[in-house]
Amino acid sequence: MSSGVDEKEVGNCWSACIASILEIGITDVPVFAAYEDWWERTFSWLGERGYMLEYLRPELLDYLGIKDLPLCIATGKSPRGDFNHSVVWLSDKMVHDPHFSRAGIEGNALELSFIYRVES
Repeated sequence: MSSGVDEKEVGNCWSACIASILEIGITDVPVFAAYEDWWERTFSWLGERGYMLEYLRPELLDYLGIKDLPLCIATGKSPRGDFNHSVVWLSDKMVHDPHFSRAGIEGNALELSFIYRVES
């Protein structure tokens, strides 16, 4: 279901993070944010390519005993307005911000999303 927003008018940080993690071109990844069902579209698109997407709340890391995180997408508050922003994260720090400002996210990550290859 389309959100009625032109793909050129929405941010593409989520798609850019996916492209970065998969080491593919940004133009090879749809602008998922242009759709209300962006999560389902992301999950489906990755699945068609042999990948799985897992989501974890950062506050569960201590509970699960996880100290070092693999490369993932961290989503948090944007320093540029009242909306969320996604960056590429490794362990406990940002390693890539797809926005030209490189300002990252404000405070702690609200969500962590992990992409991994599914063995067939």
